[in-house]
Amino acid sequence: MKVNLMSFLEDYQKLIKSLPQPPRYSLSNENAPYVNSIHYIKNCYLCYDGGYAEDSAYCLFPYKITDCFDCDFTYESELCCECIDCQKCYNCGYCEECVLCRDCQFCFFCRDCRDCFGCVGLHHNKYCLFNKQYSKGGYFKKLKELKKKPVEKHLEKLEDLKRSYPRQRVHTLKSENTPYGNFITNCANSYWLFDSIGSQDCAYLYQSKFGRNSFDLDQSYECELCYECIAGGFCYNSSYLTNCTYCQNCHYCWHCDHCESCFGCANLQNAKYCFLNRQYKKGEYFKRVGEIRKEIGWPSDPQMPS
Repeated sequence: MKVNLMSFLEDYQKLIKSLPQPPRYSLSNENAPYVNSIHYIKNCYLCYDGGYAEDSAYCLFPYKITDCFDCDFTYESELCCECIDCQKCYNCGYCEECVLCRDCQFCFFCRDCRDCFGCVGLHHNKYCLFNKQYSKGGYFKKLKELKKKPVEKHLEKLEDLKRSYPRQRVHTLKSENTPYGNFITNCANSYWLFDSIGSQDCAYLYQSKFGRNSFDLDQSYECELCYECIAGGFCYNSSYLTNCTYCQNCHYCWHCDHCESCFGCANLQNAKYCFLNRQYKKGEYFKRVGEIRKEIGWPSDPQMPS
């Protein structure tokens, strides 16, 4: 029976709706029962959309964090609380857009600072309170008094100070030839990235890390030659995947893991040459897939036997 695109898409949707929806999507986690779309974490609670976190809670899009709480988009940091868009920070609280900071609180857009409180736009500074320089003894004496005041007072004063300093148009760090987007770190030759780390030769990525030659990815990790993938990781030469990991040469798949050369499949693990969840021999599989690829206008699959 000849396969056409419209009938395939209808059958694919019916297949997804006929299968149970996994309650959450995670991979290789330990003691982390209330999390979703997050991988390789340990002893975490209510963390989402990230990976490689330990002993942390209430975090969104974390990456390589330890002992962090109430942090969003925070990477490679430890002992942080209420931080947003911070990288490589240690023992910081209520900080935003800070990098390489240590023992800082209520700081905004600071770089390589230590022992600062309520500061904005400082680089390589220490012992500063609301952008005023103090001696070491004077700083800790004043800091002891400030800690007696409520958090809300410090946040109000910080907001007033932020309004007196110019804002950076975009936030990029150690990136090359990646002019459009925001919150980009260690990326190269890419276009229109947001909250992306370590991606190269990519475009239209959101909350995705370490992509290579990929386009239109959302919450994806270490994908190469991938297109239109959502919440997946470690995939190669695949497209239209949702919540798939370690898949290769797969297209239109949903909640599949460790699969190769699968098309229109859902809830499969360690499968190969499957079409709409049915097992085929290699030649028959490529024949069926080839009909759809031709209708879509895709080139022939290089894996197809001659």
